[in-house]
Amino acid sequence: MGYAGNVEPSYIIPSVIGSNDSVKNKQQKGKIDDLDFYIGDETAAHADTHGISYPIRHGQVENWDHMERFWQRCM
Repeated sequence: MGYAGNVEPSYIIPSVIGSNDSVKNKQQKGKIDDLDFYIGDETAAHADTHGISYPIRHGQVENWDHMERFWQRCM
């Protein structure tokens, strides 16, 4: 992210998301833990317990569920 005319971006936001595989099981039971995922640099610290995914590849969104989670956390 940055301003028009800048040579380099002012901010770089990593779009990596670490989500727990058991989230689907919790949704089926009616219990959703909204904070059971990590974005950016936090993901590396929890890589052993959470699966890592990149919702944006080659400039296109491939996983909309993870992208929505990313946007919710950024707001």
